[in-house]
Amino acid sequence: MKTHEKKRRLLVVDDATYLLFSFKRLLADMQDEWDMLFMDDPVAAFAMVCDSPVDLVITDCQMPAMLGTELVRKIKAVTPETVCIIMTGSESSTDRLLAMDEVSGVLEKPCSLADLRRSINESGEEHECTPEARRIMG
Repeated sequence: MKTHEKKRRLLVVDDATYLLFSFKRLLADMQDEWDMLFMDDPVAAFAMVCDSPVDLVITDCQMPAMLGTELVRKIKAVTPETVCIIMTGSESSTDRLLAMDEVSGVLEKPCSLADLRRSINESGEEHECTPEARRIMG
């Protein structure tokens, strides 16, 4: 990365701390391009985004403190330009999640590292996607 370029900010939210540790390790080589934040509490993640907006949020769908869908809706209400991707372990909920205006894509758990990287890299592209084009299969 060139020193004069501003790094984009990525926030990954998942209540499974072992997954956050894995994401952090697997995405370490992208730290030249992204300022990466990993949080296990969606309520604290929302408060952080309100104070310091991010470019991309990747959040788990099922969390006890707040559902990922609620987190995405709250984030988009405060920072509509933030790209939001939801991770789900339920294939049956993918179409419902893609139908949400606030959701830019869905990662089905478990997702491959290639799909995770592709979703991060494509998050900066500015184009309208149909729900089918936004589906990111793991």
